[in-house]
Amino acid sequence: MMYSGKKFLLFSLLGILLGYLFHRLTLLYDSYTGNTLDKWTRLLMEGQEEVLQSPWNISFTGKSSAFFLLGFVMMLLVYLYLETGKKQYREGVRIRGAPVLELLKEKNLLLR
Repeated sequence: MMYSGKKFLLFSLLGILLGYLFHRLTLLYDSYTGNTLDKWTRLLMEGQEEVLQSPWNISFTGKSSAFFLLGFVMMLLVYLYLETGKKQYREGVRIRGAPVLELLKEKNLLLR
């Protein structure tokens, strides 16, 4: 089975972007104060604006690095799922089917 290098590069870049988004959201979540519900509410309401205001923040922490890797691995798994899940059948060609003699016998039995 042959894999496309361009497609792998595309999914790797998407993985880096998704991982970076997870990293940024993790940093924002950790910077908020309050209980868990308040943190999630603020992240969902204001998180997008804060990420777009200062898009480049490469100060990785242990937790944000783990979420970066999670996003990257998720996209690589999507790539593997799409690449290995392809069923390539040749129409009209039977592979490892029943022997032809048995099919002829069954056909003759049905026609009688």
